Amino acid sequence: AINLLYILYGAAVLYPRMIFTSAITKQMREIPKFHFVVMGTLDSLGTFLTCLGTAYTPGSMTPLLNQLLIPFTILVSTIALKVQSSWHERLGAGLIVLGAFVSVVPGILSSLHDTRKGGPLATRWYAIVFYALSNLPMAMSSCYKEATFEEQQLDVWYLT
Repeated sequence: AINLLYILYGAAVLYPRMIFTSAITKQMREIPKFHFVVMGTLDSLGTFLTCLGTAYTPGSMTPLLNQLLIPFTILVSTIALKVQSSWHERLGAGLIVLGAFVSVVPGILSSLHDTRKGGPLATRWYAIVFYALSNLPMAMSSCYKEATFEEQQLDVWYLT
């Protein structure tokens, strides 16, 4: 149902822009739709992993785990785009990973030794791992967008 609403809301914005303005050009519409399938697949995989992890990941951990998007993006851009980051950027990414690790490990360890397993607010180590790993497909999607649309001027609503 949410995807249907997303399509309807997107169409409500996009089609008037296409019909009544020149914001969406013919060149934009000629871009192969395969790129949008790849982006959508990566974004939906990231969202899927987030959904798998959200229920049993403590809310206080989620902002920390979301910050892992930065080191994942640096890693993916280094491997896929051959972008060289500075030592300052790598140090910052390393501090983010270290901070997330130091903050999350006690919660994981306590979940392993919790005798009240299955409670309504129980923390599960695998949920935290899923939540953390959700940043990888998101980083891949971001780098894919950068590589694919770097040379093209595209309307932000058309990309949505």
